[in-house]
Amino acid sequence: MKYLILVKSSPSKKSNHSFLLNLLRCIETSKDQIQGVFFTGKAAEIAGSMNNGDAALLKKEFVALNEEFQIRLFVCGYAFRQIWKNVEAVDSHFAISGNMELSVLAIDSDRLMEF
Repeated sequence: MKYLILVKSSPSKKSNHSFLLNLLRCIETSKDQIQGVFFTGKAAEIAGSMNNGDAALLKKEFVALNEEFQIRLFVCGYAFRQIWKNVEAVDSHFAISGNMELSVLAIDSDRLMEF
């Protein structure tokens, strides 16, 4: 089964992100596949290269999953610009994306999960 994960929760929602990170590890160690993790809304703060606090800690964990399992990390360009104002502030592990990429990933996935 192929999953697409849509993350909208603020970095301050620690329990949501903790559950999601554990779920991603479980999916990747099974026969299932993660098509990508798409950050939008307040969650786009996680993708910033100069973030701090909860967002910085979460970014570190998502980047570790990216490096261990090659999980693709996407961030909505519009949502990112609303928070950071400068698209060049995106961390190199995240690809700036938009609705077209999200739509293609959703079509290719069996399940869409939103956090």
